[in-house]
This record gives sequence, C-alpha cells and structure tokens, in this order.
Amino acid sequence: MINCLSLRRFIERPEYIFFVLVFLVNPLFGVLVAFSYIVLKDSGHGQALETGLIVLFCVFISAFLGLINSTKVPENDLVWYLEGYYAAGSFDFFDYVNGFGINGQGVEIAFPVFNYIVYSFLGNNGAGYVFFVTFIYYFFISYSVFRFGCANKISSSVVVFSILCFSLAPNIFSTSAVILRQNIASALIVYVFIEAIFFKRYRYFFIFLVPFVHASGVFFMALLFVPGLKNKISYNNIHWYVFAVVLLFGYQYMASVLASLFPGDGLIGYVLNRASLGTSYDLPPLSVFKIVFDVLLVLISFCVTYFYHGSRFDGMGLAWFSNVLAAICLFVLSNLNYVELSVRFNFYYLGFFPFVVALVLGVLGKKTNFILALFLQFPLVLLFYSSLYDSPWAYGVKDGMFYLPIFYYFSS
Repeated sequence: MINCLSLRRFIERPEYIFFVLVFLVNPLFGVLVAFSYIVLKDSGHGQALETGLIVLFCVFISAFLGLINSTKVPENDLVWYLEGYYAAGSFDFFDYVNGFGINGQGVEIAFPVFNYIVYSFLGNNGAGYVFFVTFIYYFFISYSVFRFGCANKISSSVVVFSILCFSLAPNIFSTSAVILRQNIASALIVYVFIEAIFFKRYRYFFIFLVPFVHASGVFFMALLFVPGLKNKISYNNIHWYVFAVVLLFGYQYMASVLASLFPGDGLIGYVLNRASLGTSYDLPPLSVFKIVFDVLLVLISFCVTYFYHGSRFDGMGLAWFSNVLAAICLFVLSNLNYVELSVRFNFYYLGFFPFVVALVLGVLGKKTNFILALFLQFPLVLLFYSSLYDSPWAYGVKDGMFYLPIFYYFSS
C-alpha cells in the first residue's frame, strides 16, 4: 500500500537518482522503468513505498507529455494562446492583465498574471511555455490520483496504472495543448476536490483562484460547498437531490433572472450572462459514445460506494465524490443542446476519469492488478504513439520519442 509519509529521504535513495538519469537519457524509457519498478516492488514485497517514488513518477509522466507537446506545430487555439503569451513582453503588467482574453477581459485575470510571470522567466520561448502548462495540468491531476490512493489505501501499482491510463489517453492529450486556460482550471479543480473530499483540507487560495482562471470554475467551487452532497442518498434526503436535478436542468432561466441584478463587468455578472445566453462553438456536440462513457463513470462510482463494503475505502469520502461526479454528469447531460457548455464541462469531467479507474482496480485482487499494470503499459504506449499520427495536430517528434534524450527537446 502507499505510504503517505514525507519526502525527507528522497535524495538519500540511490534508485531515485538512477531513475532520473534514465529519464534524462530517454524520457519515455524513464517513465516505463519507474512504472515497472513500482509495480514489481508493490507486487513482490507488498510493502509500503516511499511517497517520493510515486511523486517522481508523476513528475516523469507530466514532463514527458510536456516535452511531446512542446514540439507541437501551433494551430487552432494554440496560435492565439502563444500570441497572447508573447504579448506579455510588449505591455506593462496592468495593461496586459486587463487586456488579455476575448470574453473575460479584466475578469479572468489569473491566467494573464500566470502568463506574465512565466514570460518573465522564459521570455519568447513558446515551446517552454507549452511544456510548462502541460506539466501543470498532468502533474496536479496525477498527484491528486496519488492522494486519492492514500486516502483509500489503494495499492501503488493501481495508482500508477490509473495515472498512466489517464496520461496516455489520446482524446485527452489531443486537447492538452489547445485549451490551455481550461487545462489549468481543470487541474486545480480536481486537486481542490480531492483535498477537500478525502482530507478535509480546503485549499482556499486555489478555490478563490479558479474562477479567475476560467469563469466556468464558479460552478465547481459552488458545488464544493453544497452540504447535502457529502451524504449518501437516502429516503430522508432524496428530496434535496430531486431539487438539485431540477436546479441543474433549469439553471439557464434562473441565470437570466439573476443576471439583471449584477453588473455585467463583474465576475458574477459575467458568469450569469454567459450561462444564460451562451456563445458559439466550433466543435461538434458530444457523441453517443461519450455520453454513455460519462454515465458509466457515475454508475461505477455509485456501485463501489453503495455495494462494495471493503473496509479500506473512505466510505464518506466516496459518497461525496460520487455525488460530485453525478452533479457534473447531470450538468453535461442537461446542456446537450448547448454545445459549448456540454463539451467544455465534459472536458472537466474527464479529469476525474483516473479516479474511477483506481476504484475499479481497487476492488480487484492484487494478482489481477499486477498483470494489468505490467502488461498493459506497452499497449497504452502504442495507442498513444499511434494517436500522434492520427491526431489533427502535427508534432515535431513521433518516432523520436522512443530514442531521443531529454536534451533534444530543449535544443530543437
């Protein structure tokens, strides 16, 4: 099982230095070597692993994906984001922060502040900027999966395999260097929820920050403080859940009424206007497969919460987690005719995908987990590799990810 102790002894472990050296020689190989070591040690000895080893894997997989994205040829939204990033070198701080954006100028100010700070360190290094944003997205979610495993006493092999499934999922990676602002918001949302649900730690700085990164984050931060969501559904409280469903399906009308009460140039007024009126969106609506997948995640989470009685799981935390998943899923389903919201919130929803994978594997036997983790890593890598060719985006490294050292990415 995972040991949630401190990282004090990290640098004293020689195997960690070895893994870092392997990662420098080839990032992908470093990821796979660290992954295999964790799985083999967890299965072979059944002893607690150092926290540092799992966190190191989170760093490796996040950095590897950031390196791949750093070679992406700018297209679509990435062109706009890079232009906005480079503009940080042409304006003073306040002019840049208040002028950045399309719809939320002067409101969603956290992301341009982030851009300005990063630009002060990296300058016109667009590849480094994309790497950094990608790293933040994957690291926060990967680390949250690790924390989830700590709270529910899920084995290390299950945790790293769940992280690998999420990280190498082609449909998620394909947008990781497209909607950069939402990536940051999504990563922070997942982290905030896991810390609050399973550790009762409200990261108020991030809670305050999220809506100023992306205004749609207001929904999630409000959801965090709905008291009824913390409890299992029962006869005594089911009326509150029925009310919540009605609220989710009728929010646009209520938003239009409330929008008249707040100035449109403030954060609350801006969010209410966007919720009631909406905007155009170029992407197609969610497919039937994606809708079924979303519903399946909720059903699996509820089945584990209500029907699996393994003593190691945090039952109260899982009830809250499952209710949050259900609320987000219902919001997506209630907006299928409003393409922007359904697609956007479905992206947020997918950030919780690896936690459901961890739940499913957590109820299986250790031998099954060992076989799945050890032997499915290679098909996952091949799936990810093939997606680089099938993607609508072009990457400067494809075959090269199997043999190029880390220094190539910073010199190209």
